[in-house]
Amino acid sequence: MQPAEALREQRKAYKRARQSIAQLKAEVMTLEQAVAKKSPPASAVASSSDLTEADQVRTLCVMLVLQAAVSFRSVPRILGLFQAHARAGDGWVPHFTLAINWSLRIGLGLLQQVAPIEAPWMAIIDHSIDVGTKKALVVLRVPLAALALRGAALRLEDCQCIGLVVAETVNGKTLAQPLQAIFAQAGLPKAIAKDGDATLNKGVRLWMDQEQTTVALIEDIGHVMACALKAQFEPSEHDLGLSRAAKTAPQGALSQYRQARPLG
Repeated sequence: MQPAEALREQRKAYKRARQSIAQLKAEVMTLEQAVAKKSPPASAVASSSDLTEADQVRTLCVMLVLQAAVSFRSVPRILGLFQAHARAGDGWVPHFTLAINWSLRIGLGLLQQVAPIEAPWMAIIDHSIDVGTKKALVVLRVPLAALALRGAALRLEDCQCIGLVVAETVNGKTLAQPLQAIFAQAGLPKAIAKDGDATLNKGVRLWMDQEQTTVALIEDIGHVMACALKAQFEPSEHDLGLSRAAKTAPQGALSQYRQARPLG
């Protein structure tokens, strides 16, 4: 009875919501018609200062997100604060979803404008952590001159994202295809830096076989050291066998186990 009662309440709330939406749509249509009657011609609108102010608001929203590292939801609050204290009158404060849309469009535009460069560069490729059933392949371009001048860890301004591919199935073949498209647009790198993931290794080698080219492969030092430490300190099958024998053997055999166990 309780689920049935909850379902009836949900249906009632859904019906009330649909009625409210229909009423709001009618009000919006009425307001749009009233604005259309009072709006100036298209030529006057194009030459007015409203469009310039709107462009400034859009630019400020994107700069707050990309340069000031402000969250999308904080953008309208900051703009409202500026307009309340910095200038008189009511200005346009866009919704935070518009800031998301503008930032995504900028990112898409930058990816579409990727072109080859004359200076030698290296590529850094990696897969993101699983997000649901999908993974994101990210390819960065770093000029070799930045490595020589920096002499330390890379910074954000040293890197350029030249590829971003999201896929559900990740293997060597599905990795070689996007690499071929990315490097066809961005040019051929002098080297490729990656971790020791088997999928990345296979995908890169398949891409080189398809392109009939050879690119220097650089393994990430952090992953190389981690694999070396794991291989050194991970117990071997011999140690595991001796450990099981020590647990099941009587107390008199414990000294034999200690003698047989290799040091270190």
